[in-house]
Amino acid sequence: MSKAHKPVILILAPIAAKGGISSVINSILEQDINTKFDFIKINTSLYKDGGIVRELITFLKAILKYIFILIFKRVDLIHIHTSASVSFYRKSIFALIGILFQRNIIYHLHSSRFYDFFYNPPNQLLKSYIKRIFKSATCVICLCENWKDCLKERYHLKNITVIPNPVCQVPFANKSFSMDVSRLLFVGFYINSKGIIDLLEVCKDLHLKGVNFTLELCGKGEMNEIINSYIMENSLEKCIINNGWVEGRAKENIFRKADIFVLPSYAEGMPISILEAFSYGLPIVATKISCVPAIVEDGINGFLIEPGNRKELLEKISVLINNKYLRESMSKNNLLKVKHYSPEVIAGRWENLYKDLLK
Repeated sequence: MSKAHKPVILILAPIAAKGGISSVINSILEQDINTKFDFIKINTSLYKDGGIVRELITFLKAILKYIFILIFKRVDLIHIHTSASVSFYRKSIFALIGILFQRNIIYHLHSSRFYDFFYNPPNQLLKSYIKRIFKSATCVICLCENWKDCLKERYHLKNITVIPNPVCQVPFANKSFSMDVSRLLFVGFYINSKGIIDLLEVCKDLHLKGVNFTLELCGKGEMNEIINSYIMENSLEKCIINNGWVEGRAKENIFRKADIFVLPSYAEGMPISILEAFSYGLPIVATKISCVPAIVEDGINGFLIEPGNRKELLEKISVLINNKYLRESMSKNNLLKVKHYSPEVIAGRWENLYKDLLK
């Protein structure tokens, strides 16, 4: 097939931002799918990397570019990636414009606020608006079966499919665990919904009990100074290290050295960070929320706890610290499990969906 006759897919997403959605898209478009379709990408947001003025400018530029492309170029399918709240309102404008131009639209949900925004909207007006946007889409993509069931129940949708997030695979045969010190790892935005304070409190308890451990924090966000102050005020400088945002080789080295991955969030979608931890053979301690139980099986490749339950968080981390054989077992399970989430596999599912919708 010549390049001129390839189907044209227009992707709308926060491509330039640092975060899960951009990493998902970039990893997919590095696969063979990129040779079978012509992709046009429009960045819609800077997410947490820009202020209000820069966000507004980015949004307006995206709208103008979008309309220009729809008028002057051929577009076979519009693939809109969205989160909740402001992200949804922004993307719904793109969706409505796409409908005016009579284009096929995929609405791809990534939100950590799925339940309190999409499943239980705060008012009837928003519920009706969400229903209209979803009903007008050719297809709605969810990250896990639980989300799909919820949308079917709430909005009586039939145009739903499930495609999980991908994660880049690491050439990793077997994980070797440290015997002298247990290395915990947290990767994510420094925001309250990630359960950062719960994790810090648990680490303080571990320190007071004389447990030989370190916690590596990797991320950025509004709670950065709170984290630094907590570490200093509780004399935890020797066991908790705030690395800030890390990428590339530095991030890879931190993952390789870690023994246990901890994500005690109150809200998530399908965390890329957990999938990344799989690829390095790390056992997981995470909360029983959203799509997390779809990828973490309690007692098999990690532990699931209730959000905010610090006693349970401390208990499960302690079990893994004290049981090297359990860590090794969970590690092997995750190295097998991560193969189901390779970019090649997930890109294949995108490709099949595109082909079905373009028939």
